Amino acid sequence: MKKIKLSLKIVAVLTLSAIPAMASNSDFAKFYEIDLENDPLPTMEELEEGFNQNSNYDRKYNSLFDLVGDFDPEIAATIAAYGHQEKRIKPADEDLMIEAIKQFPPQYYQYIGPQLFEVPGMSEKILNMPGIKETKHKFPTRIAEQAKNIENLHFLSPSLYFVLMPETWSEYESNIEDPPTPFYAPKIKYDPEFYAFIKKIVPTNEYMPGYKAPQTITRDDLRTLYPDANTVLTSADVKAVIATLDKVEDWLQQPDNQYQIYKVDTLLTIYEQKDELGKYAYTEVRNIVNPCARLVQKARIAGKDKELAKLVAPEGFTLNEWGYTCDKVVHAYRLSHINYGTVQTLCLFKRGVYDDIYNKFAPQFRMSQLSMMQAVIKSYQAPLRDVMAVKKNRPALDEKIRNREYEILGHPMFFD
Repeated sequence: MKKIKLSLKIVAVLTLSAIPAMASNSDFAKFYEIDLENDPLPTMEELEEGFNQNSNYDRKYNSLFDLVGDFDPEIAATIAAYGHQEKRIKPADEDLMIEAIKQFPPQYYQYIGPQLFEVPGMSEKILNMPGIKETKHKFPTRIAEQAKNIENLHFLSPSLYFVLMPETWSEYESNIEDPPTPFYAPKIKYDPEFYAFIKKIVPTNEYMPGYKAPQTITRDDLRTLYPDANTVLTSADVKAVIATLDKVEDWLQQPDNQYQIYKVDTLLTIYEQKDELGKYAYTEVRNIVNPCARLVQKARIAGKDKELAKLVAPEGFTLNEWGYTCDKVVHAYRLSHINYGTVQTLCLFKRGVYDDIYNKFAPQFRMSQLSMMQAVIKSYQAPLRDVMAVKKNRPALDEKIRNREYEILGHPMFFD
């Protein structure tokens, strides 16, 4: 359900209008970078004002008690004009939906077309699209083997036709035959000089039974002084962040705090749409990339920053220092869990392998895809030093994240 809610939020924001000129992936990087000292933040009054101006319709009344006197002449004239013209009024999201349907291969139209004909007020232009028009009142012909023998299957609601797709069943992929992998034995030539060098930098006595490393204090055991966006983590920094997580999570779950933070989050969704390019860096995605620094910003807007600062102060953090350090821990934790498939996808994307595919998308979807891929890149961006510091404390972090159902401060820890 949480993934569905996240997807719905992203789809809802996707219905924005104007499209800027062709942008590249790197153009979205700045929207996922946070400077807690210098980034300008809107006030609550500015956010509320922008929210009130977002409506496309002025009711001109606040309650039923205001509906007295003569009918508004401007509205009366508008209604009369609509009644005397034959021009079709174009729905606001018509073009976006048409482009979305075009992203589907035509063989899948049979699963989505019948449902469109049951939606009240659906645009005639959409219903008359080639491929969609032919699916009216038609039952899909391409049905998964697992569903073919279900009794009275033809009475299934068109809104559930997607479950008839063979691809929606987990067994579908298991039927794909993988090519055999030929056996390959690499030729390894023994190099005595190489192993002599290894013994110099890695003493063999450290791997003998019963060996105990000398108890020395290293930099990794010390906290970073005045951490900012550019400092690296130590193991002590990670331990300090872990010690604050439960207190911050519990504070966020308090009804008033939750209401105020979510209120700011909703208002920011409207406010951040004003940027012609930044509106594709969706508010919820920004929260996932940098959950801690974004919480600091939202707490400041809501006037809750002092409360949050008191929670992290016992561990020696200022509010900004905690925001930076916590996000570094999150990024390094993600990178420590990254799988080969994600690495391969990100490398191919950064090399431009997918550029030709994205260029075929409609502008809205191209911008959204570039923004999302940049968000994934930023969410895994961490130096090796940070990853090593986190790996020393990963069991404790795993427990914290697992107990919170793989969420951090109310947002998913991973994009997948």
